[in-house]
Amino acid sequence: MAINPIQKKIKAQQAIKKFAETVVGNKNIGWLSVLCLCLFFIASGWFSDGLAEYIDYLLGGLGPAVINYKLLISIFIILLFWFFVVNVVHGDKDKIIVNNDQSLPTKELVLFLSNFRNIASKESSINAGELVSKEYLEQKYAENAFHFDLLLDTTWEMPFRAIQYHVSKLQHVVLVTSSGGKKSSLESDLFVKLAHVLYPNIRIEEHVVDFENLEQIFDLINHVYEKAKQSGLREDDVLVDITGGQKTNTIAAAIATLAIGRQFEYITTGEKIVRSYDVGYFSRDAS
Repeated sequence: MAINPIQKKIKAQQAIKKFAETVVGNKNIGWLSVLCLCLFFIASGWFSDGLAEYIDYLLGGLGPAVINYKLLISIFIILLFWFFVVNVVHGDKDKIIVNNDQSLPTKELVLFLSNFRNIASKESSINAGELVSKEYLEQKYAENAFHFDLLLDTTWEMPFRAIQYHVSKLQHVVLVTSSGGKKSSLESDLFVKLAHVLYPNIRIEEHVVDFENLEQIFDLINHVYEKAKQSGLREDDVLVDITGGQKTNTIAAAIATLAIGRQFEYITTGEKIVRSYDVGYFSRDAS
């Protein structure tokens, strides 16, 4: 079975980490772990030397009694190291920690665009009982009569809510559209036109990818962060909204934000609250 692109990118790091964890017995490898490892190697050398000297002493006819400090100290260090490893293995306190708070306005926002459709029945539609179509939105745009409420109960409500939430600081939107399936890229022109009606000062940059290609999504998110860094932004100035699109792009985008300093956001379906998520693997004792 072929290795998926996410596994491929972290394969080398995992191999090195696994070796270190096997030798040291600890996932959080720091100076203390390195010091213990050095002492273990020193003790191993002393143990072999001390054991050889003790054998020579036995074979040499048991002359005057001599305390073999090398052997005693090395045995003590090896036992201490063994106790340390066993204690760490049975007392592993690492766990996944998820910090989810209401998002703070950001400067750059990544949005995944779903195909436009109504998600409410005609009877429950907020727009005077009428289901809004793309043609109707085009008409309202041409008449300079477009407003946000026309998007209620549609799949485009959430991305517009995300933009509105961050509008106080938002400078740049990375609009990710799909080249596969129903091709939301074919509808992006209308989305951008409507967004510029409500938010004329926000720059929108479109990237067309296959939502089912994990490698493309993963590489794109990394590229967005790298480009933002080159333009002087910090990683916490960028937020990836995973509300739209498909499940596959949601998974890949969320994984790409696991690096320290990155977060993703999701707009809840019921109360429509914008929440950010910072996911990491930390010690229980970490504050």
